[in-house]
Amino acid sequence: MSEFYIEPFEGWRAWLLRPSGALESLNGTLWAPEQRLAASCVHNRDVPHERDTCGIYAARRVEDLFRRSSHLKYLSRAASYSEPMVFGKVKLWGKILDDGTVMRAQYAYPSTLYVPPEHEASAALAAKNYNIPIKVGQFKDVIVKEEMKT
Repeated sequence: MSEFYIEPFEGWRAWLLRPSGALESLNGTLWAPEQRLAASCVHNRDVPHERDTCGIYAARRVEDLFRRSSHLKYLSRAASYSEPMVFGKVKLWGKILDDGTVMRAQYAYPSTLYVPPEHEASAALAAKNYNIPIKVGQFKDVIVKEEMKT
């Protein structure tokens, strides 16, 4: 189902955390601080589109991030990335396609980062760059807390 939303939805995703505090999608897209990320389509269609895979992805729940094969192909390569991987919440708005576990959106912006203690310094830079809160701790603890909310 596709709808256009002004009020943002919130979902979960992963990023690479650069030493400068910049966030980069696992597919290589750099998220500019203080600017929405706008999805694009190589087929020049409205984004997201039902006929392709364009759009900014986010899992509806934190556990969904680890269940979808489309996410797992990136997450399984985590050790090969030169920058650490962080997880967090992202606000989505504009046109959104939702299959019940994963949303694809026209626009997005990070809203909270969850980082392990060893990457707190880079995450502090990201928090300042993107004007968002960070939560320091092991991600498995975040998953347990989020699952307790549902």
